[in-house]
Amino acid sequence: CSLLTSAAGRRPQETSGESVCVCVCIVLEGNIASGKTTCLEYFSRTSDVKVFTQPVSKWRNVRGHNPLALMYQDPERWGLTLQTYVQLTMLDRHTSTTWEDARGGLCRAQ
Repeated sequence: CSLLTSAAGRRPQETSGESVCVCVCIVLEGNIASGKTTCLEYFSRTSDVKVFTQPVSKWRNVRGHNPLALMYQDPERWGLTLQTYVQLTMLDRHTSTTWEDARGGLCRAQ
């Protein structure tokens, strides 16, 4: 939290004697193979930033089928199917307990 707040130019706020800082949520978007995963891996290794990645492994194995590969083979047939499944898995990711903890508003500085 302190890394993100100092990067944003803010200092931890004092609230009744405890250090409290405002948590920041950063969304990283980009084209396929543009380096999103590399960037996220860097932050997860070099800071205390909590990283939530795309569940690509789920998109590659649905009961033994690979909808991601099918979409690349025949996008007209499988594009909407994959897109719908991606939205479902991302909804699951964004409503998970861990994500709720990360975007909970205020977080205590440790």
